[in-house]
Amino acid sequence: MPAMSLSAADHLAMLEAGARRAGIEYARLELPRAHRVTLDGLRLRYVDWGRGAGPPVVFLHGGGLTAHAWDLVCLAMRARWHCIALEQRGHGDSDWAPDADYSLSSLAGDAAAFLRHLGEGPVALVGHSMGALAAMLAVARHPELVAALAIVDVGPEPREEGADAIRALVAGGSEFDSLDAAVAAARRFNPMRSAESLRRSLLLNLKQLPDGRWRWKYDDRRYPLLRTDEYRAERRGLWQALAQVRCPALVVHGGRSRIFLAEDARRVADTMADGRVLTIEDAGHNVHSDAPRALATALDEFLGASLRPGC
Repeated sequence: MPAMSLSAADHLAMLEAGARRAGIEYARLELPRAHRVTLDGLRLRYVDWGRGAGPPVVFLHGGGLTAHAWDLVCLAMRARWHCIALEQRGHGDSDWAPDADYSLSSLAGDAAAFLRHLGEGPVALVGHSMGALAAMLAVARHPELVAALAIVDVGPEPREEGADAIRALVAGGSEFDSLDAAVAAARRFNPMRSAESLRRSLLLNLKQLPDGRWRWKYDDRRYPLLRTDEYRAERRGLWQALAQVRCPALVVHGGRSRIFLAEDARRVADTMADGRVLTIEDAGHNVHSDAPRALATALDEFLGASLRPGC
């Protein structure tokens, strides 16, 4: 598996700088512990932030990202919850699917298998973008595994203009001549982030090749699948999955998102039995990186109201 390009010391420095910039308070600054688990023949990596006062909260990242997309949110929440972030198949340092199966059904199956592996009883499940799509399906198929669901900035049917912008970043090329070129590409997609902030975070999702070029750590065979009729049908089928969700659910909408609008968030929430909407105004699609403190606060309040102590 590819080694992390960011050293532990630099990772800690990135967390400290990010927390200071976002106004996040924490009791101690330390990295999460990384583990691996074999599910359906694939070795998947996950990071565990340690047991907080409350029950487990499992985080699923978006497409093209890694478990560390949730670092600042987990840092803000770790004292109150047991925060665990799964690195999904074909991403980061988890195995790539040998048959390039990145269907939502397979991702949801991985999520359900991981929750069973934890053996913690019903947990809270938080997903962003691709991870939220997998979470919707996992909850519908395995309601006994999930006590509360949070969906971050995605619905069954994306706004194509915003979706095309994401595809241009993650599918526009697997390799970059330099780290600066990767940072420039990321800034074109998300100008709200500083170049230095992006540089450090990208080092968690890039590896340097022997020739000096840089490559994304995700399996780019996934992206052509997103334009197939089969995948579009699978996404449309998520409306039926959402109608089966009975646990408390929070739909988070980034006020500046181009892929998920306010009316989309309301429709998603209204489709579920117990859904509610929260808009975080100063955030785009990547709410976890644009406004980690606001997202952590929203999740704290939602989970505190939705989960019984000790569940």
